[in-house]
Amino acid sequence: NYITEYIFRNQTIQNVQRLFNHQQLFVVLASLKFIKAIIYLKDKRFVNYIIQHHLLDPIIHLLSQNVDKYNLINSAILEIFEFISHQTILKPLLLETVKKSRAFLSTINYTHIFTNLITKYDILTAPEPIAHQQIEYKKRRHGSDLDS
Repeated sequence: NYITEYIFRNQTIQNVQRLFNHQQLFVVLASLKFIKAIIYLKDKRFVNYIIQHHLLDPIIHLLSQNVDKYNLINSAILEIFEFISHQTILKPLLLETVKKSRAFLSTINYTHIFTNLITKYDILTAPEPIAHQQIEYKKRRHGSDLDS
């Protein structure tokens, strides 16, 4: 549609991400919410565009700047990655994020979101997914004992 083509042609997402460095936190938060809205569309064209132009990198960088802070920016970033982890159509974003930032993400231990992303990545990239690994992932995710 016309809006999507406009966003691609004018590099709107990249322009909005430049606001991540703004001094006013509400501007940074508004730009994050725009990116979140794009991801929440679950549109394959946007997913491919985000991967092709490395548009998750600035979000990871922003996370690294706010990892030790409990604020709205950190919460908005966590929300984005939580959503990515639960949506099958966004699997390429999950794979790209963990492939590029696994070392950093594995250091974040105040939330289960990134541990789940890494576990899901390992399952998805295993040569042959093992049922046992999938059961273990579900146990950790739901905190329950699943019978085989």
